[in-house]
Amino acid sequence: MSPNTERITVEANSEQGRLFASVAADLREQTQDLLNEFTKISHTWRDGYKFAVGFTPFVLSETADGYRVLVPDLAAAKPRETMTEDISLPVALLDQQLRVTRAAGLPSMAVWYEMGFLTAPGWENAEILNLTRNPETDPESAMTGWIVEPYPPTEEVDWDALEPAVGWRVFQTNPAIIQASAVPDGHVVIVDKGEVMLIMRTEDMEPVAHGPL
Repeated sequence: MSPNTERITVEANSEQGRLFASVAADLREQTQDLLNEFTKISHTWRDGYKFAVGFTPFVLSETADGYRVLVPDLAAAKPRETMTEDISLPVALLDQQLRVTRAAGLPSMAVWYEMGFLTAPGWENAEILNLTRNPETDPESAMTGWIVEPYPPTEEVDWDALEPAVGWRVFQTNPAIIQASAVPDGHVVIVDKGEVMLIMRTEDMEPVAHGPL
């Protein structure tokens, strides 16, 4: 995921004023659609207001001429504490997640940048990864339910060997995992060399989408 480096300002207007954001030029259309959606609830706008859409929140910062949209800096060491005016990464990621689930004809499930993934030893450097979701994960918990393992996976999950990794750290290590993370329960995803290559049904391992997606 490498959005164009040229930055532009995209804006939308409502009775509450001007809403604007800085984004890569090749994400203009997606960003315009997003801002237009935000104007539909402009009565909620205030400094610090968060739109919970996609992997990270989109946060309003009041200025002299309206509201600027900020996001956690996914490239920073501590994204929760570091905001950026460039919203390109979250917009591109949201677009890619929707592309993956639509290609498979599946609904999208929300995954938050502060939610946890369970990871098996060696996942950071593996070229091919196997992603499965634990169906017993509490939907109210801070975990996504995703288990990330080098491919081929073990026949049985070694729960004692799994380590939690926060979503933004997983993104920094391999963005394709997050691109695939909106796929709902009941599916296996294969990520190969940073690309979402295959989505299969867990029940019969029948493919529902071939990549790269």
